[in-house]
Amino acid sequence: VNDHPAADTYGEFFDTFTYDGGKVTVQISADANYTLYINGVFADSGQYPDFPYYKVFDKLDITAFCKKGENRLALIVWHYGNYGAESLTHYPGVAGVRYEVYADETLLTFSGENVLSRLSRTYMNGRNKRITEQLGLGFGYDATKEDNWKSGELNGFNNSTVVPLDIPLYERPVKKLNVLERCPSTLVKAGDNYALYDLGREEVGYLTFKVKSAAPQTVKVCYGEHIADGCVRWFIDGRDFSFDITIPAGETTYTNYFRRLGLRYLEVHSTAPIEIAYISVLPTMYPLQKAEKKFDDPLMQTIYDVSVRTLELCMHDHYEDCPWREQGLYTMDSRNQMLCGYQAFREFAFARASLVLISKDNRKDGLLSICAPSNMNLTIPSFSLHYFTQVYEYLQYSGDMTLLDEIYPKLVSVMNAFVGRMQDGLVPAFEEWYHWNFYEWSEGMSGG
Repeated sequence: VNDHPAADTYGEFFDTFTYDGGKVTVQISADANYTLYINGVFADSGQYPDFPYYKVFDKLDITAFCKKGENRLALIVWHYGNYGAESLTHYPGVAGVRYEVYADETLLTFSGENVLSRLSRTYMNGRNKRITEQLGLGFGYDATKEDNWKSGELNGFNNSTVVPLDIPLYERPVKKLNVLERCPSTLVKAGDNYALYDLGREEVGYLTFKVKSAAPQTVKVCYGEHIADGCVRWFIDGRDFSFDITIPAGETTYTNYFRRLGLRYLEVHSTAPIEIAYISVLPTMYPLQKAEKKFDDPLMQTIYDVSVRTLELCMHDHYEDCPWREQGLYTMDSRNQMLCGYQAFREFAFARASLVLISKDNRKDGLLSICAPSNMNLTIPSFSLHYFTQVYEYLQYSGDMTLLDEIYPKLVSVMNAFVGRMQDGLVPAFEEWYHWNFYEWSEGMSGG
């Protein structure tokens, strides 16, 4: 880690290794997210959402980015900090990154005190500005402070601090995402220092743009799923779907590989005129094989195809309830998604990983937290029982009984939380402030 990491902090790490041949892999795990560059080129990003006691690592093939001789490894690590506890998609852990680089079986380099690091000069440290309670933190970026550190011009770097952690590491249980080519976007409205772009349909991906400005200025990039009064609905009841990005005079090309955006529309506000060559997202899609399903009725075919795409947009590291404002793993939501996924994709490993991740939750009352991973003190008791339903259905559809070996203690813990409260064969309502007695979105059934 870099010394004294605080909430919402970006650390930059630099290392070198010598390559003579063979397959090069890097094993990497970070809190809470990372973006990896090899020889100045983006290689991969995206820490799997995990727990401090269930820490997951990625094993990445970086051979295509390497060359014979000395190679440069650059990492940006985003530590959400305890402020991340205020979200439903992150469980705070210890700031830092761990990695090892191999050529076949030969260790080339690894994280340690000789790795050079500094606090990021471009990403806004300590910003602590949430998008939503569910998603957690947004970001701010200052391109005027970008230097050539990824290529080895190291200003302000020092040796890193080693933090000993005696915890096991688990390999990512699902595939990495495919990062696709920039999707088209259409300018639909423009005004004084204002532009509105339509991607044509719902997309999920990384923000990317190329702009030109006569002078340094800060632009606000907003996003959303719908427009009203001719503008994107980007500020809703305190939810803030926008990012502040400072650009220098001249041309700026930027892509953020940390935060996946769910959206259809992008809106740009500037303080002075700018030329926008493009602004869009790089779609991030989970690798899937779709089951062929043909209907004679064109309307039924359209409904089915739209439904399958909707499900795809809610599958990244785990099933998520929506890609725009939450990206959270709930039991009841994911139960319904899994049932559809079994039919649409004949895919079970993704569902299994979500079920295992849910089982790693560790509330003291034995119930499941509202989402996983999260340490927010909030639970929907009925959703803990939906977990049994989705586990049973997974066993029915997949025939994989090995799941029970991993999650059985959690099933016992959850069941005891209900059975231990029973009175005359019934379970009374949970009444603490952190119990949300939700069943469905109708009067009398949505809480209280």
